[in-house]
Amino acid sequence: MNTRKPMAAHIVAAEEVAKGEVHFTVEAYDALQEKSFTGVVKVIDGMPQGHFIKPGKSPLSPPCLQVAKAAVLNAHNSK
Repeated sequence: MNTRKPMAAHIVAAEEVAKGEVHFTVEAYDALQEKSFTGVVKVIDGMPQGHFIKPGKSPLSPPCLQVAKAAVLNAHNSK
């Protein structure tokens, strides 16, 4: 029986720091690494940015990176 937790990401906090710029604190569980991570993603003029979701710089595996990015975009677009 497989009891492995699925990839997951949720927004812990959001702060509008300037017009058109929101910083999201994201908690993500990376099922491939079986680890949890917390990081900040900036959304500037609708575009998510930052090391937490940048391939090659992020501690997240590529599938988890996509889950985290989707969570940020979903939270940003539902404001």
